[in-house]
Amino acid sequence: MENDNLVYLRHIYEELLYLIDVPKRAGYDEFVNNPDLRRGVVQSLEVMGEAEHFSVLS
Repeated sequence: MENDNLVYLRHIYEELLYLIDVPKRAGYDEFVNNPDLRRGVVQSLEVMGEAEHFSVLS
């Protein structure tokens, strides 16, 4: 079970890294006008939520 938690935490960590990097690569206007970028951010948030939900830590 502990190994499963590490997998979930790794998913959360990787998605956080992506979310931190988005503003560095794209400004607000590009974010608003780029549907693929917006979907990527939403998907990252979903992955983080699912990882937290399925982990034993919740």
